[in-house]
Amino acid sequence: MTLTDAWLRYMQVLHQKAPITAGAVRPPRPLSEREDAERATAPWTAEIREFFSLHDGQKRPTGGEDFVGTVFPSFELLCLDEVVARHRYLRDNLHDTEYLGDEWGSIARQQPAGEIAHMFLSEYIPIAEHLCGDLLCVDTRGGQRQGCVREFGAEGADECDPESGSLAEYVDSVRISVESGIEHSGLLPTIEDGALVWDIDFSDNPVQVLAPEPIMIRLPFAVTSFQPSQIGPDDDLIDLDVVRRT
Repeated sequence: MTLTDAWLRYMQVLHQKAPITAGAVRPPRPLSEREDAERATAPWTAEIREFFSLHDGQKRPTGGEDFVGTVFPSFELLCLDEVVARHRYLRDNLHDTEYLGDEWGSIARQQPAGEIAHMFLSEYIPIAEHLCGDLLCVDTRGGQRQGCVREFGAEGADECDPESGSLAEYVDSVRISVESGIEHSGLLPTIEDGALVWDIDFSDNPVQVLAPEPIMIRLPFAVTSFQPSQIGPDDDLIDLDVVRRT
């Protein structure tokens, strides 16, 4: 399945289930502008070029506008301008890797795609941004996993395994999640007023219901130990609810 096939199938599902989110996807920009964005970042893979021939990010609500949801699991699609801006910022504000040695940057760039770099690389092309600020990037380094999709965080950098082996694979996995309602990346797709929202999946970790705090009551007599078997039919029993209210 090509990326275009996967994208069109997903957009069809999105229009049916979450028309507000689907309607927020912008049409692609002209080829010349896409080529400018590539020159401003790093050489793109053919799949990245194909990806941005299908859209130019998604509209984001401003002011009092309603939330439009996110196409990917809590990740908003980036437009070309945002791709260039995020890439430039992260390239100029690298993580501290002094503990790895002075040559680490060069070493990381020579690693095959999918390997952990502990820092942002020019070869990472951001395609979507999480609501918390993390990015979804395509790793364009060489090797068998060239073009894999991975998360890049402000705190943890790229210290997670790639999400998918390719953009086509990633888009199709999201489509399956939305269509079937199964979790993706620990999140469950839900529809709210026509917008696609991703909620945390607690199925493997059910929410613990906290026990109520104990209530201190005062008894006007000393409490003694007794066995239930010692209570006879002629004994008076104390209703603690009544005692608590007095």
